[in-house]
Amino acid sequence: MKFVFDNINLPVSTTDEEGSKGFIAFKIKPKSDVAVGDVISGVADIYFVFNLAIITNTVKTEIVEPLSVNEFNLNLIMLFPNPEQDIVRVSSKVLIDRIAITDMNGRQLQSIKVSNTSYSADVSGLSNGLYFLEILSDGQKSTKKLLKN
Repeated sequence: MKFVFDNINLPVSTTDEEGSKGFIAFKIKPKSDVAVGDVISGVADIYFVFNLAIITNTVKTEIVEPLSVNEFNLNLIMLFPNPEQDIVRVSSKVLIDRIAITDMNGRQLQSIKVSNTSYSADVSGLSNGLYFLEILSDGQKSTKKLLKN
């Protein structure tokens, strides 16, 4: 795999240590023949202009058994419209037990008992910003982001 960043122009580490660091994150789906116990290792060679390569630490990922938790399909719950000004609708393929609305500081602003597969929440009284809807459904918890504008 090859990543090329033309004109990245990071500052020199002696003048701006934190700003001189570049990061990249990516996901790769493993081949179908990967089995539990396999170890996948990776290393990167980083080139700046015509200098010799800077070689990163080797990282290793071991393929393990999935944790023994019940599967919870996050696509079962939909939140729309989002962003919203007044009424946001929560819809699920399974029974929703409770919805809690929290702000960015983790303060719970509302807790609503639902016992239905859908609910329309009035968010008109909330200030503009980002909120989290914690939806409890069939013993499982899902958190959705809501942008109030």
